[in-house]
Amino acid sequence: MRFPLLDITTRPWHTDLDTDLIIFDRYIYTNKESVFNAMYRDVTFIDCEGRHYRAVKQGEQPALWRRLLRLLPNIWRREIIFQPTGECWSVEELKRYVMARVSELEENETNRKGLEQLEKAGSCEEVICMSIE
Repeated sequence: MRFPLLDITTRPWHTDLDTDLIIFDRYIYTNKESVFNAMYRDVTFIDCEGRHYRAVKQGEQPALWRRLLRLLPNIWRREIIFQPTGECWSVEELKRYVMARVSELEENETNRKGLEQLEKAGSCEEVICMSIE
């Protein structure tokens, strides 16, 4: 699995999204099960090589020393356990998906330029990274 990962669940994109579409590592920086359930559980992601993964659960509780130092940034974290789905998309399939999601957003100059750049992308990694902007 190569990060970053893009959320490819079938829900539409909005400018006021309350969840992360792109994740940069395999950790969630909270211990709250409700946050994991709302943002990650059973969500399908695509990696930089086009492979699909589903977030299925959180890893074990962190070590005692991390629990004691939980107020320090990035000390309190739990691993997100991903399961491969066996599906894989080509660059063109991912481009079509992202273009369809961007077209759901309010049309503006930024989105038009983004779509033009997206058409030039040559790899899944480029498509995902362009989705960040």
